[in-house]
Amino acid sequence: MSGIHLSRPALAVVALLTTAALVACGPGTTPGRPITEQAAATPTYVLAPPATVHGDPIVPNPTSAAAAQMTKALTQATSDAGVSGTPVHALYDDSADDAWLVVLGVNGRGFDPHKMLAIYGAAPQTRVDGTGDRLTVTGVPGTAGAHGGSAVCQETVAQGGPLAVEASVCYWLTPTTFGLVTLYPKHDGKEWGFGWPATKIDALMTEVRPEVERQA
Repeated sequence: MSGIHLSRPALAVVALLTTAALVACGPGTTPGRPITEQAAATPTYVLAPPATVHGDPIVPNPTSAAAAQMTKALTQATSDAGVSGTPVHALYDDSADDAWLVVLGVNGRGFDPHKMLAIYGAAPQTRVDGTGDRLTVTGVPGTAGAHGGSAVCQETVAQGGPLAVEASVCYWLTPTTFGLVTLYPKHDGKEWGFGWPATKIDALMTEVRPEVERQA
């Protein structure tokens, strides 16, 4: 696997994917749109990514840079969500989207699925980052699916000059698992953009989650 190289606006989006929640809203912020929640299912679950998900093969030996990026992203995400446990990292080669499919999470216990609403459910928030890019972050409904818990997505649009970049990450939380799904582009060009709205990543999460999360 080659390193992940992004244009400046694209890099800004990827860097913010798992930190956008605290930028967009802190605890107690009134959500802009309802977040999908379901009553906790009786079974408990554990994250155990298989060798193939979504028809995509796992990358068995990510580069040290990619591994470090995933570790950093998961550390930030678990800090934002207020959860801790055994970390899970998985990187898959999504050739159809010319991207890396990233699945991160932790296995633990005592998680409160209702936290997702307070942390990630926000009306659109816009700010200008240190590089001059205009960033708009929106919390949108996620699909929890048959495993229950709660789910929410963060959609980020970065505008730098004439280039606009859209990317999203979707999260889910049950009493024993916290997970997220996103895509990282493989493209190495300098003048390009990508568009992965929350609806696309939510559909991806709906397909991927039952494959990476099994009943304990």
